[in-house]
Amino acid sequence: QLVFFWITLAEDTIRDYSEILGPLPPGEVVLVEEHLDLEDPDVTYISLHCTRYFPGSGTKCRNNIFNYPVDRDCGDDEYLRVLEGALEKVKDGAHELIAVSAGFDGHINDPVASLGLTTKVYKRIGRMLNGFGLPVFSVLEGGYDPQDLSRNIYSYLEGSA
Repeated sequence: QLVFFWITLAEDTIRDYSEILGPLPPGEVVLVEEHLDLEDPDVTYISLHCTRYFPGSGTKCRNNIFNYPVDRDCGDDEYLRVLEGALEKVKDGAHELIAVSAGFDGHINDPVASLGLTTKVYKRIGRMLNGFGLPVFSVLEGGYDPQDLSRNIYSYLEGSA
């Protein structure tokens, strides 16, 4: 089974990650939210995002899609609390791979879409995902502060190691 995390702001765009994943057995190609097979038990989609910044982003959970909206400028503690709850969906031991759309636009200094997150929280997020002992791959998808982007990525990768 595949777990697909969207751990930043969710936009109302459709993103096709099948090219990144490459050829997979039937039922394991990931097309984000609107194109996920709601009946496919082999894919779990989890999204943490700020719906106030992107109106219309996912607010409802359906079958294998779990949306967790957070408030703009929620900060590290609230974001981690919500993420810990979301990760409960993975603790069943049935998953084989975690795919992460790793956005860093939630950083406190990001000019586009800050969630009030500090650089150190990305290391914790990496550790939390790595704690499942599953293969994890990440795709960079956001972060618009050139001063902090590399530090945030490094922090995440350090936690993932």
